[in-house]
Amino acid sequence: MVVYNGSGRAVAIIIYNGAVYTAFDRGYIYRSPDGQNLGGGGRTEKVYTGSGTVNVMMVCQNAIFTAFRGGYIYRSPDGRNLGGGGKTIKLSP
Repeated sequence: MVVYNGSGRAVAIIIYNGAVYTAFDRGYIYRSPDGQNLGGGGRTEKVYTGSGTVNVMMVCQNAIFTAFRGGYIYRSPDGRNLGGGGKTIKLSP
């Protein structure tokens, strides 16, 4: 079974609250509640639409921490708005 066959390169993939989060080199991050369509489609949704490239994504303290190239780090307690907004807070620069 193929869950992604797009042209973008995945740079990070994590599981948070049962969903699969995939960050791509062109900046988008997708959330798949069922582990299918990791690059969009079906029930998968974009949770980051900016152009920043993710260096690291990790789960810690029941939140997603996303570190972008350039030193920006965000903490999302609900798995949404991984580049800021909503309940997500910026932790550095």
